Amino acid sequence: MIEFKNLPVEIQERMLDEQVRQGNPRDAGVFEVNTTAGVSEGGFLWELSEERYDFWAEIIRRGNLSVFYEKYPKRPLKIIPLHIKILDSKDLLEEIAERLILEWHDEGEPAKIEIDWFEYGGFWWSANAEIEADYEVTQYDYDTPPESHCKGMSVVIGNIECTDDDGNLVLVDFFDDERTRISEDDFVRKSIIDMEMEGN
Repeated sequence: MIEFKNLPVEIQERMLDEQVRQGNPRDAGVFEVNTTAGVSEGGFLWELSEERYDFWAEIIRRGNLSVFYEKYPKRPLKIIPLHIKILDSKDLLEEIAERLILEWHDEGEPAKIEIDWFEYGGFWWSANAEIEADYEVTQYDYDTPPESHCKGMSVVIGNIECTDDDGNLVLVDFFDDERTRISEDDFVRKSIIDMEMEGN
């Protein structure tokens, strides 16, 4: 038989609730003396409880706690996201920009792109963007292929996401090597435009 003090808190609370429901004052001390205390001893009768006799016998006499959790599932804990600061984050942001521009070219320059998750610095990263470019094509000679030059570009960074190994969201603040806060969207957008313009 399990002693009251060794029962999980939620089971203890349910016993105290039933103790009150059957007309006794809420008193854990009653069950600390006798886990199976009936109504006359200040506890409650298993048979008259909402769960009935077999439920409590299975838990207290046989130690089968799973019976309780089948009837009263635990509520999931609220996950508080990890919040990290990355110092000297330019290399990471340039990596994101490079992956976005490569994906954009590989996919035939669509209006929207998203890069696959990749590992960097012990975390997993993904990003998406909307990219449009205006190209000018010039034919210098009939014997040579035409050349295209990017005249202008519009880049909107949608989301830069970070998760841990378990897929939990991680909030990130980005800083440069002088510990100045970086606007990650502006940095990646400018890097993409610079990379594309360098090809001219």
